[in-house]
Amino acid sequence: MDVVHLAGAEDVSRAAGRMADAAQTMSGAAYNIDCTLERHQRFMDDWLQRLQDVMDSDMRHRLSELLSEGKISPNDARKVIGLAPLYDWTEAAKEGGTAQ
Repeated sequence: MDVVHLAGAEDVSRAAGRMADAAQTMSGAAYNIDCTLERHQRFMDDWLQRLQDVMDSDMRHRLSELLSEGKISPNDARKVIGLAPLYDWTEAAKEGGTAQ
Protein backbone atom coordinates (compact mmCIF):
# COMPACT_ATOMS: atom_id res chain seq x y z
CA MET A 1 0.00 0.00 0.00
CA ASP A 2 1.36 3.38 -0.95
CA VAL A 3 1.24 6.22 1.55
CA VAL A 4 0.51 9.66 0.19
CA HIS A 5 1.76 12.60 2.22
CA LEU A 6 0.05 15.89 1.50
CA ALA A 7 2.10 19.02 1.96
CA GLY A 8 0.63 21.13 4.78
CA ALA A 9 -1.62 18.37 6.15
CA GLU A 10 0.06 18.53 9.56
CA ASP A 11 -0.44 22.29 9.69
CA VAL A 12 -4.10 21.87 8.85
CA SER A 13 -4.44 19.22 11.54
CA ARG A 14 -2.79 21.46 14.16
CA ALA A 15 -4.99 24.38 13.13
CA ALA A 16 -8.09 22.21 13.52
CA GLY A 17 -6.94 21.20 17.00
CA ARG A 18 -6.38 24.82 17.97
CA MET A 19 -9.81 25.78 16.63
CA ALA A 20 -11.39 22.99 18.67
CA ASP A 21 -9.56 24.23 21.79
CA ALA A 22 -10.71 27.81 21.10
CA ALA A 23 -14.29 26.63 20.65
CA GLN A 24 -14.10 24.80 23.99
CA THR A 25 -12.75 27.93 25.69
CA MET A 26 -15.51 30.07 24.17
CA SER A 27 -18.14 27.56 25.27
CA GLY A 28 -16.81 27.72 28.83
CA ALA A 29 -16.84 31.52 28.76
CA ALA A 30 -20.43 31.58 27.48
CA TYR A 31 -21.46 29.20 30.27
CA ASN A 32 -19.79 31.43 32.88
CA ILE A 33 -21.56 34.50 31.51
CA ASP A 34 -24.89 32.67 31.59
CA CYS A 35 -24.36 31.63 35.22
CA THR A 36 -23.35 35.16 36.18
CA LEU A 37 -26.42 36.67 34.53
CA GLU A 38 -28.65 34.14 36.27
CA ARG A 39 -27.15 35.00 39.69
CA HIS A 40 -27.54 38.71 38.93
CA GLN A 41 -31.19 38.19 37.95
CA ARG A 42 -31.89 36.36 41.21
CA PHE A 43 -30.13 39.11 43.19
CA MET A 44 -32.15 41.83 41.44
CA ASP A 45 -35.43 39.93 41.88
CA ASP A 46 -34.72 39.54 45.60
CA TRP A 47 -33.69 43.18 45.93
CA LEU A 48 -36.80 44.41 44.12
CA GLN A 49 -39.02 42.21 46.29
CA ARG A 50 -37.44 43.66 49.44
CA LEU A 51 -37.93 47.18 48.05
CA GLN A 52 -41.57 46.38 47.28
CA ASP A 53 -42.06 45.04 50.82
CA VAL A 54 -40.52 48.18 52.34
CA MET A 55 -42.61 50.47 50.17
CA ASP A 56 -45.80 48.54 50.97
CA SER A 57 -45.00 48.62 54.67
CA ASP A 58 -44.22 52.33 54.52
CA MET A 59 -47.45 53.05 52.66
CA ARG A 60 -49.50 51.11 55.24
CA HIS A 61 -47.70 52.90 58.07
CA ARG A 62 -48.25 56.33 56.50
CA LEU A 63 -51.93 55.57 55.82
CA SER A 64 -52.32 54.49 59.43
CA GLU A 65 -50.79 57.78 60.60
CA LEU A 66 -53.04 59.80 58.30
CA LEU A 67 -56.11 57.90 59.52
CA SER A 68 -55.22 58.38 63.18
CA GLU A 69 -54.60 62.10 62.59
CA GLY A 70 -57.93 62.41 60.80
CA LYS A 71 -56.24 63.70 57.64
CA ILE A 72 -57.73 60.97 55.50
CA SER A 73 -61.02 59.12 55.65
CA PRO A 74 -61.22 55.33 55.87
CA ASN A 75 -62.86 55.35 52.44
CA ASP A 76 -59.96 57.31 50.95
CA ALA A 77 -57.48 54.95 52.62
CA ARG A 78 -59.25 51.99 51.00
CA LYS A 79 -58.98 53.74 47.63
CA VAL A 80 -55.22 54.23 48.10
CA ILE A 81 -54.78 50.60 49.12
CA GLY A 82 -56.72 49.62 46.00
CA LEU A 83 -54.19 51.55 43.92
CA ALA A 84 -51.23 49.71 45.45
CA PRO A 85 -50.94 47.15 42.62
CA LEU A 86 -50.19 50.04 40.26
CA TYR A 87 -46.96 50.56 42.16
CA ASP A 88 -45.61 47.03 41.83
CA TRP A 89 -41.93 47.73 41.22
CA THR A 90 -41.10 44.04 40.90
CA GLU A 91 -43.43 43.52 37.96
CA ALA A 92 -42.41 46.80 36.35
CA ALA A 93 -38.75 45.81 36.49
CA LYS A 94 -39.43 42.36 35.05
CA GLU A 95 -41.16 44.05 32.12
CA GLY A 96 -38.18 46.37 31.66
CA GLY A 97 -40.17 49.50 32.37
CA THR A 98 -41.08 51.66 35.27
CA ALA A 99 -44.02 51.50 37.62
CA GLN A 100 -47.08 53.36 36.50
